[in-house]
Amino acid sequence: MRALWFVMLLGTLVPRVSGDAQTPVAPPAISDADEIRAGAVLAAKYEAVNGLASTPEIRKIDAYLQKVGDRVALHARRRLPYRFHFDPDPGFKSGFALPGGQIFVGGGIPAMMSVRISRFLRISSFTCC
Repeated sequence: MRALWFVMLLGTLVPRVSGDAQTPVAPPAISDADEIRAGAVLAAKYEAVNGLASTPEIRKIDAYLQKVGDRVALHARRRLPYRFHFDPDPGFKSGFALPGGQIFVGGGIPAMMSVRISRFLRISSFTCC
């Protein structure tokens, strides 16, 4: 199902071409407010389709991601209300962004990080002190 979402999103992001297949046709410009609304609808749909239920643990992770993301977003060119979401699927080892500042982070990323951190700590304990 996740692959279907990416295909659908890709279809909206790939530039359309004119009849001669040489001259790209620019997509119509939309306002930031329209982009933010569209992103919120897509994020809600993604959460519903993938069964992302809000649990206390996920709310804590979302809050942490939001705190870190807010600090990073201070340096963004666009001033959007960036909203960070956590998808707890451990097989989802990536992230993606939707229009309007909706950003999803997969549950496999922290798992990969904790493995790398534990390896680092084991190695550093042999080389340190």
